[in-house]
Amino acid sequence: AVRRDAPVEHADRGRRRRLLPRAAQRRHRPPGAARLERDAGAEVSANTNELVEHIESVLELESKLAVARERAELVARSAHRVQASLTAPCDRLRGHAAELRRLYDACSLLRDLHRLLYLSRRLRELLEPEPTDMAMAAEYVHEARVILANSDLSGIDAADAELPRLQRAEGVVVARAVETLAHGMEVGNHADIGMALQTLVNLHRLREYVRAAVRSQCDKATAAVASLSLA
Repeated sequence: AVRRDAPVEHADRGRRRRLLPRAAQRRHRPPGAARLERDAGAEVSANTNELVEHIESVLELESKLAVARERAELVARSAHRVQASLTAPCDRLRGHAAELRRLYDACSLLRDLHRLLYLSRRLRELLEPEPTDMAMAAEYVHEARVILANSDLSGIDAADAELPRLQRAEGVVVARAVETLAHGMEVGNHADIGMALQTLVNLHRLREYVRAAVRSQCDKATAAVASLSLA
């Protein structure tokens, strides 16, 4: 029973202590508390002006920050409006640029196709029924080969129809140039040699065929010398 009543008694003593006069409470303070209180009060009294100034500075800074925040929000809203007003014209400009690029590519393709058809027609005129101007035909063949290498004309019916004709024309020009060069070197006809060399130059295939012709003549000369020595 004593133990159960102990907390009640302790609570009563606490209430009685709170009900004591302030002077009595001061007497119950630990030693040094009064001095600490006096020192703290003196410190606060001595720095009151400084604390007030700090508080005023903080309040002023808060007001300035609020104004700056409001201005920043205004600038952000203005930037969003400007961005919205510029986005649509920029998108339209990009679309027009892409459309112009596609139009330019289509025009380039049509120009190359038209040039290829013209070269094929001119080659037929120069090579059929008999070859006439081999040097000009070689120049046309080379230009057609460059167009086919640089432009993707596959899938276009007109271009696909001309490819076999252009290949045959190139074969005819090369064969006639090699034959003319070999005959000219064999009989010593400088006109034939010059025409064959000019044809190979226009074809941009001079080195390979001249080397082959010189090698063939050297082999013939070697064979002739060997036959004479055996005789």
